[in-house]
Amino acid sequence: MNSEIRLKVVQEDLMQNTKETIFLGKAIKNIRELETTITYKELGGHDVQLIISKDSGSLSRKHQEETMINFDINQVVSAYVKTQAGLLLMEVKTEDIVVENDQLLIAYKLLQEQNVIGSFLLKMEW
Repeated sequence: MNSEIRLKVVQEDLMQNTKETIFLGKAIKNIRELETTITYKELGGHDVQLIISKDSGSLSRKHQEETMINFDINQVVSAYVKTQAGLLLMEVKTEDIVVENDQLLIAYKLLQEQNVIGSFLLKMEW
């Protein structure tokens, strides 16, 4: 069932100790049996889609460049950023996924060649 929601997305960079609200506005939430999909369009025209279940999911962001991050509590999974300059491949170690009431939290690390290149906490509230 689709419903329009007011969405706030905050990303914390745990390595840089910064926090940024990256979206505040209207979104569409679709809840199916075991997964929730949230879609919205950022100011720059980026189409964003988050698909999340109890212990896995994905985040895609598309415009002139494309970002795809997969999440899975049970294993290290793939991520990439595709730009005009080329393709940047990474891996994702998901540390936690929490969906409660009207809030989602995803804690994850980005890896290249087993080295941590980023550590983030993504929060969504609706």
